[in-house]
Amino acid sequence: MYRTETIKTKIRPLKKLCVIEDNDIDRLIQIIRAYSVEIGSILNIILINNDKLFLSNTIDFVNHHDPDIIINFSDCDDNKLRISFKTLVLNGKQEGFDLNQLATPIEILSNMPDFVKMMYERDEEGESIKSIYTNFDASFSRDRLIHSLNFGLMGHDQWEERGTLFEGTIFEQINLDNIRGGVFGPYGRLLRIPINLLGH
Repeated sequence: MYRTETIKTKIRPLKKLCVIEDNDIDRLIQIIRAYSVEIGSILNIILINNDKLFLSNTIDFVNHHDPDIIINFSDCDDNKLRISFKTLVLNGKQEGFDLNQLATPIEILSNMPDFVKMMYERDEEGESIKSIYTNFDASFSRDRLIHSLNFGLMGHDQWEERGTLFEGTIFEQINLDNIRGGVFGPYGRLLRIPINLLGH
């Protein structure tokens, strides 16, 4: 006699640390784009390969975040990173390496869970205002990079590929006029929404 049973388990996304060279803006933008479309994106970190990388407070900072994996896009020695941070290191400059293969993409969900829907702001009639701030501008300006780091970076056309998860949601370009609402609103930023999906 055979019996079929279902086992449910929860596996959180990989927490990542990317190490890049100073002023490697192209790589920074590539990493931000990858981080912007995955669950738990706000838990990933980026560090620069400079004289502060191996200071004790940097090591403590990394230990506090406890990344599962380090992706080395810099000229720093992989083994030195592994020994200093006691974490598995992958060399991101190797041919064929794809950062997106280590991601848990948000589109694995076919619809927004109810507990996330409840977090949207409401209009005067009580209807959900599904508006999320992000950055669509990948320019090298300091302000735009800061916006991308805090609100995510995606192209307008890429949202059409995200299935029904964000159906009916308005994605707004973050700028000086609306950044206050995006900063102080609890769920208004792209990088904030996926954090609520962790552990559920």
